[in-house]
Amino acid sequence: MLKALLNGDDYFGKFIFRAFLNIKSVNRCDAGVSRICIDLNGDVFGCAPAAVYENLRINKFNSKELLIEQINENLRLCNGCKYFYLCGGQCKIETILNKGKLNRAMCSFKKSLIELSIYISLYCNENNIELYNEIISFCKEKQDRFSKNKDLDDFVSKNPSTSFTEAKRNYDKLNPKY
Repeated sequence: MLKALLNGDDYFGKFIFRAFLNIKSVNRCDAGVSRICIDLNGDVFGCAPAAVYENLRINKFNSKELLIEQINENLRLCNGCKYFYLCGGQCKIETILNKGKLNRAMCSFKKSLIELSIYISLYCNENNIELYNEIISFCKEKQDRFSKNKDLDDFVSKNPSTSFTEAKRNYDKLNPKY
């Protein structure tokens, strides 16, 4: 069950992942940075929930500016919070819904999940080192999924007439991982 949480995209799984790998985050949201959403009109938004907020429409792809804006907003709202680097701050949509203020209930909820995540990590480290190491390995494997595979990239570029999916299938046959 823990691996399912770690592999997912919910708050608790993210906090457990960060606690085990001791990862800091200055931005909880990857909207417009590593994900986008295109609505039926062809307008681009950072994430699907943002599509109902005209002021969150992305006019151009400049993720660096968007990221800096999100981090500055979170620094302003979360000023001095000891959990900021594990949490990453508040969702931009929450900020809009709360008229520029911090959602205290959600903040309290996330703090509780962060504390529980840290407890789970410490408990496993002190009481079941095999489980702790297995979870660390799983977290590192998950993290590696987001890294560019240079060998695969080279293989795909050497097969320009093949679609990426087909090239990936061929690459996997030639380089079995499991």
